[in-house]
Amino acid sequence: MLRRFVVLALLSLVIWPRAVAAQTCFPADKTPFCYDTPFEAYWQANGGLAVFGYPITAAANETNRDTGQTYLTQWAERNRFEVHPENAGTPYAILLGRLGADRLAQLGRANDPRESGPKDGCLWFEQTGHNVCNQQGSLGFKSYWQSHGLQIDGLDSYARSLQLFGLPLTAPQMETNAAGDTVLTQWFERARFEWHPNEPDEFKVLLGLLGREVASASPPPVAPPPAPTPTPAPAPANTVTLLSHSSYTSSTGSYWIVGEVRNDTASNVQYAKVVASYYDASNNLIATDSGYSAIDILTPGQRSPFDILLLDPPAGIDHYSLQVTWDTTNRQPLHTFTLSSISDRPASIDDWRYITGQVRNDTGKTVQYVEIIATLYNNDGVVVQTDFTFAELDELAPGQTSPFELLVSGWHGAARYELQVQALAK
Repeated sequence: MLRRFVVLALLSLVIWPRAVAAQTCFPADKTPFCYDTPFEAYWQANGGLAVFGYPITAAANETNRDTGQTYLTQWAERNRFEVHPENAGTPYAILLGRLGADRLAQLGRANDPRESGPKDGCLWFEQTGHNVCNQQGSLGFKSYWQSHGLQIDGLDSYARSLQLFGLPLTAPQMETNAAGDTVLTQWFERARFEWHPNEPDEFKVLLGLLGREVASASPPPVAPPPAPTPTPAPAPANTVTLLSHSSYTSSTGSYWIVGEVRNDTASNVQYAKVVASYYDASNNLIATDSGYSAIDILTPGQRSPFDILLLDPPAGIDHYSLQVTWDTTNRQPLHTFTLSSISDRPASIDDWRYITGQVRNDTGKTVQYVEIIATLYNNDGVVVQTDFTFAELDELAPGQTSPFELLVSGWHGAARYELQVQALAK
């Protein structure tokens, strides 16, 4: 669209102070969930996919069985994250669950008896009486434990590893995991190490999917909602929130991310930009790209779709993270329009459809470039496509009506759609 290209060109000449929000999301065949602030930064900084795996729930308030307290919690394949407000401002504002200990308890297994003493070349943990050793030269449980840890300033590497994995609870022994593989296994307070000798060196030690196992064996308790009280509405979250996302590869091989943002600030915002960083399965950054919200000026509470096109995607995209930047503005949008006679019909191209209707200018001003924007949702309310068109008449006087026809390039199983209108004053 010409108007958007002009705006982007102007933006490239100006350095704007920007507010930022972040999420890390994944292709739909991996998980429908995203890591949100504050878990997103914690996940990225402390091992990412290899250490924690994909998210298996959305963030929600849950009651911790050990403390009886309620915390903002998100479950991952290999662990559980909790926000502890009592630790705000410290490196321990987010704490990990003791899922190794929890899973052993679920299985009715006690910790192994103490070993006879330290072994040459191994790490000895006097607290639990177990060694952690390598299995093949410099490769194995010892080197993995030592080479991974939480990124906490002021701690040495041993203390960082202890914060991430905890103490060993068993000696290594052959066990059959949830996938049916019989492998050498050692349990820790927060992890289960598995030795896979036939894998490449970097994958010979893999972490068990304790988050999935603990959550599926005993679903995490969700804190009951508080009783309604006649208190004022909460203050705006003061961010532009990413509501939902999905991705697909087009017939030409391009990689698309489509989604929706909402202005949760108390002000109008403009130029909401969504930046995508694409990663492979090892969490290596392999590409970046960006797109803007379709609605140029968002009033408080207003939603807008966005799309990001990676025209020539590299091979191996596994997941992506999203960041939103925006500016506040005193400008007022022209959004007062009435839509009528809305219908849709198939197009001649498979899975494309037309949306048609009438748009009436109720702004009280003569307007031009009247843009109709469609957001398509699946049954779960996730955005699966967005597209736009312009009214057939170039200008609309106050009260004037124009037909429009919008060709949506790919319906993607949409269950419903919503239309929005914006324009420029003449």
